Amino acid sequence: MVFLVVLSFLIFLPQALVSQNQFPKPVGHVNDFADVISENTGCQIEAICIEVKQKTGAEIAILTVQTIGDQHDTDYTIRLLEDENWQLGERGKDNGVLIFKLFRREN
Repeated sequence: MVFLVVLSFLIFLPQALVSQNQFPKPVGHVNDFADVISENTGCQIEAICIEVKQKTGAEIAILTVQTIGDQHDTDYTIRLLEDENWQLGERGKDNGVLIFKLFRREN
């Protein structure tokens, strides 16, 4: 019996760890996965982010999501920024900005 419990734990633990670290792939500077930013506003924000990057080298990304599971917002964003797809700014300059908003929708 103990063997089955340990085996189940070993089978399902890697899946739980992977699912916690699965982040949406960025699609540009505006990543509105919660679908709360209008298309027009998104285009305006995207243009501003591009202009800031061209003029200063700083990189801005906006991310909205509907859920992060049971993770704390801060922990989620720290791990997100460690993901190779979400590394912002120029290496060694610390000039990247992430604007993150979690929208939990009521059913």
